[in-house]
Amino acid sequence: MKRQLGSRIRSVLPRSSNNAVIGSSRASGQNHLRCYHTCRNRFVRKVVPILRNEGNKSRRISKRAFSSDMDGVWRQTSTRLLEAPVGSFNDPKTRTECHMTVLWWLNNAPADEGTSMALRLLERIQKDDSISCENQGSLEEIASDETEDLFTTDLLNLVVNNWRKAAAEEPLLFGGDPELSARSLFERIKALEASGSAILQPDVHTFSMIMDGAIHDSRQSVLVGHDILQYLLLHATTHPLLRPNVYTFSTLMNSWVKSGRAEAPDKVEELLEQMHELSFEEPEWDVAPNQVTYATAIDCWAQQGRPDRVETLLQEMHEESRNGNEELKPALASFNGYLLALAKAGDVDKAQAVLDQMERLYESGELDEQPSVISYSTVLSAFANSKSEPEVAESILQRMIDQDISPNAISYNSVINAYVNSKNIERAEELLGEMHQSFLQGNVQVRPTVQTYTVVLSGWSKLRSSDAGERGERLLRLMRDLANSGELDSPPDVVAYNAVLDIWAKSKSRDAMSRAQALIETMEIAGVKPDVYSYNILIRSFTRARKIVEAEGVLKTMMDAGVEPDITTYNTLLDAWSKSGLRQATARIRSLFRVIKKHERLEPDLVTYNTLLHSFSKGGNGEQAESLLDEMCNHGSRVRPDSISFNTVIAAWANSTDPESPQRAEAILERMIEVGGRVRPDVISFNSVMGAWVRSRSPKAFRQCEKLLSIMNEMRQEGNMALQPDPVTFNTMIATCSLMYTSDGSLDEAIGDEISGDDLSEHDDSSSIDPALQAESILEEMKSHYSPNGKTYGAMINVWARSHAPDAGEKAEAYLRELIGKVSSGAVNENLRTFEFTSTIRAWGNSGDPNAIYKADEILHLLLQYNHQLKQSSEENGRGTKALVIPDKFLFHAILKVLAASNVQDKPKYADRLLLLMKEYEVKPSRAVVQLLEICYRQRVEEMTG
Repeated sequence: MKRQLGSRIRSVLPRSSNNAVIGSSRASGQNHLRCYHTCRNRFVRKVVPILRNEGNKSRRISKRAFSSDMDGVWRQTSTRLLEAPVGSFNDPKTRTECHMTVLWWLNNAPADEGTSMALRLLERIQKDDSISCENQGSLEEIASDETEDLFTTDLLNLVVNNWRKAAAEEPLLFGGDPELSARSLFERIKALEASGSAILQPDVHTFSMIMDGAIHDSRQSVLVGHDILQYLLLHATTHPLLRPNVYTFSTLMNSWVKSGRAEAPDKVEELLEQMHELSFEEPEWDVAPNQVTYATAIDCWAQQGRPDRVETLLQEMHEESRNGNEELKPALASFNGYLLALAKAGDVDKAQAVLDQMERLYESGELDEQPSVISYSTVLSAFANSKSEPEVAESILQRMIDQDISPNAISYNSVINAYVNSKNIERAEELLGEMHQSFLQGNVQVRPTVQTYTVVLSGWSKLRSSDAGERGERLLRLMRDLANSGELDSPPDVVAYNAVLDIWAKSKSRDAMSRAQALIETMEIAGVKPDVYSYNILIRSFTRARKIVEAEGVLKTMMDAGVEPDITTYNTLLDAWSKSGLRQATARIRSLFRVIKKHERLEPDLVTYNTLLHSFSKGGNGEQAESLLDEMCNHGSRVRPDSISFNTVIAAWANSTDPESPQRAEAILERMIEVGGRVRPDVISFNSVMGAWVRSRSPKAFRQCEKLLSIMNEMRQEGNMALQPDPVTFNTMIATCSLMYTSDGSLDEAIGDEISGDDLSEHDDSSSIDPALQAESILEEMKSHYSPNGKTYGAMINVWARSHAPDAGEKAEAYLRELIGKVSSGAVNENLRTFEFTSTIRAWGNSGDPNAIYKADEILHLLLQYNHQLKQSSEENGRGTKALVIPDKFLFHAILKVLAASNVQDKPKYADRLLLLMKEYEVKPSRAVVQLLEICYRQRVEEMTG
């Protein structure tokens, strides 16, 4: 039965000139260009059926000849054969028995065990033959025996092919028996080839199948494949059976593609170039690149989103085909790879243009195949991932239908995604309905899935319309009904429910939270267990409504339900407490942080630490914030601080009442600069330190901030463009100018000492030591970059108010009126503050102008007039856009101070009017205001008692 096996195999395989079985070079490539696997199966499709047929015959004979306990019999036989003494396999009967046993293992045993035992048996007989060759020289006798064809390369390839298929079907094979790893098998086959035995000699197909099986071992695939190729190239000249071919190179290319490594495209191109060189140097080898190899290289670059490299490969193919190599004429698969590269690169316009070109090439006959559903769906996927016009995507979908190319689910899903990304959820939902109708009409390829519906649900979540929650729940009910009728692949899953929960969490509806809670109950009734994301969404909905206690109740509920909270759960609660402003917030934040630190499966992340730092910052707790920063900076810490961490600690010191807070904030900034790398100070960092100096009320604040500004400019010139001074920077510098004045308008002594200690040549211009003129200079510089805002005008008014200059009132009032005009026109989109009016009144009072009280009265009238116009405009428009300026105790104190110091005759009369206004605006007089009123009424008291 076995005698003719070898000759039958040789009859179906082409031969080389030296009569060795090697497979044809061109014919096979021409017949199998369209699919990678057809090239790979050149050997398997012809040889394996014969070998498998022999195995099936053996099995049928065995079933008739033996009893039902054949498994035990064959295992015992295997053990006996493996333990047989040296020389036993010279017996033809023993050799036949071994051959039958090998076939039994391949056909009846589990893949891993069968391959392992078959290999051990082959290694055993090959070892016996090698010893016979060395000691007895009896290979001629064996070769003349009738069993000469039993242990051939073909049988070895059958065993390796069994391993290859097992590797594809059972990836866990590599994690089991280490002897069955691709590396181990490669070494074992090399040992067979190096043994010197005439039997079981591997050929290129043997090694190529090992390379193919290794693809499924992500850890070893490209390494083993590379070593196999090098081994084949090393022995190819002396062993024609080991010449690598197109299949060998294509398999290694495929290994690189599936490896996902960043260097994969370059490696594939290197292999392609190597194939070109070998085909020129060794024309008899079957290594000339074909469409399959080019398609593999194109696919590799396409997966990386590199249309430029794909374009280069297509041009190479086009040039080769023009030079007479018709095999390399670009086919549909190559163009589809180009479309994929463009889609991944987000080049929607170019993808459309290429698709149009493909249609023209097909119509002219230059492209053999019409653009397929894959072609159109790939272009549509580019729309799904971009913000391009979804209407264009829908027109492409319609074009498919018009050309009798049935869209598939991917086609529809891409267009639906495009509409969702453009926030046209109405049309997305309509298209989903059309997709469903097409499925009902017989196009099974467009059957909507739960994922399709979930995309639309997520769209409603992004839209945040008033009826989004209702629309989401309605779609969810439809999904349940369709699943019950069999029209949807499965009922809504937890992801779908979570999408609707997210809609309610973002909704401003009054019953949003109760609806979200009800949906959790609906999930449980439907048999869908809420996961950690479900509860996190519910917690977030409570925290947004400032119901933190209820949010913590959800935490307890999820733990009772057996759902383990994750770090996002705790971060959401920490953030809510941090922003709550509640008295118990600090204690709760610390308590939650302790829970995280003690938890076995939770690690605080950067968000956790930054949230905690934010809570310290709001409370001005610089010491604790800096201590936490130190913990993050420790070498053993898994969480390293980022720029936000440092900025938050600086802000904590800036908000602190500690007299050393400016210096401590500046020290943190210096640490930040030293750390470097991804931690880089920005304009917020410097603004916070400057703000700390302003809050310190130190007369040295201006000079310190001036130095910080100089450092900012130096670092920006070195490349840190995040240090461009912004309006806050300029406003802070203007604010520091006011601190250089004492209460009587003179220059603070500390400033004088500082100036005298500097190089006097730097201060020749008197404006350099006049704070008001310094502020004017800063304002002019600011105007060259930004438009002044409300705080700019407020700072300038305050500088002039503190200057006590004779023209202070005029300057301050000019800025105030300019600000009112800009606010009224919309040029400054801010509300006026009482502070600007109060400071202008103080400026007039400090100017020494004898008419200051009248000017101050005009400013008060200006405030009341502004409020009147604002109310009138609000009544006409039906809504107010600006807030009223409410006079406060500071404003009344300022104007009463001017009144008390004036020489006006009717002080009591003015005071009466001010008291009526205080009563109207419900301003409770402070002790200082009462004292000023006593001064103003002294005249009346004197007249009454005189």
